[in-house]
Amino acid sequence: MAISTKPETLAFVIGLSAISQTENAFHTPEGQHAGSRSPQYSGDTESRLTSEIKDLRAVNNQLHKTIECVQSSEALVARDQKIARLEGDKRSLTAEVTAERRASTRAKALQATSDDVATRILAADESVRKAAANASMLKTQNDRAQKLARSLEAARGMLREERDELEGASRRLSGGFAMAKAKIEDLETENEELRMRVVELEDRNEEAEWSKLKSVQIPELVRPARPGLTVNTNHANDESEEEL
Repeated sequence: MAISTKPETLAFVIGLSAISQTENAFHTPEGQHAGSRSPQYSGDTESRLTSEIKDLRAVNNQLHKTIECVQSSEALVARDQKIARLEGDKRSLTAEVTAERRASTRAKALQATSDDVATRILAADESVRKAAANASMLKTQNDRAQKLARSLEAARGMLREERDELEGASRRLSGGFAMAKAKIEDLETENEELRMRVVELEDRNEEAEWSKLKSVQIPELVRPARPGLTVNTNHANDESEEEL
């Protein structure tokens, strides 16, 4: 930025130089002694003036530098232009650096997102692998279950056939048992008849034996009584009964 060299500016600079000289005179022993005798430089006023003098002194120093810059205005203008160019370059570089930082930040975010996506993909692949293994295991179990079901169905069929055979055999046995029972009853009846015939034959045989004995005329012999029968002796007019 070019510095103005107008007469008003130079006059202002000269005035500030005079103020600086006044401030320097005030800080001399003579000036401080004179100020101590003056009531207007006592208390807060002195502090305020001291502060203002310091400010004016700083401005004076700056103006001295400005005067030097005015004396070399062409170099200053060139420097300002160079500074302007450098500032432009700086802004461009700053913009580029900012863009690069943003791009780097975005790249880091994208990398983090990519890593997260990769991790999720790996987890999904693992889940798919486990699901495939579970599906294979379930298929194997299903095949075994189907084979077992077919085996059970075949066993049920065999059991039904055996049950039908057993029911038929049971019916045949029931019929045979009924026939055997009837035959047994018939045999028991026939046996009873035979037993009665045997008893009858035994009775007849005994009667025949006793008849033979009676014909021999042995009075001392007495016919033994049969169970449930009445025995008559052959003694004259002597009848007795024994029941065994």
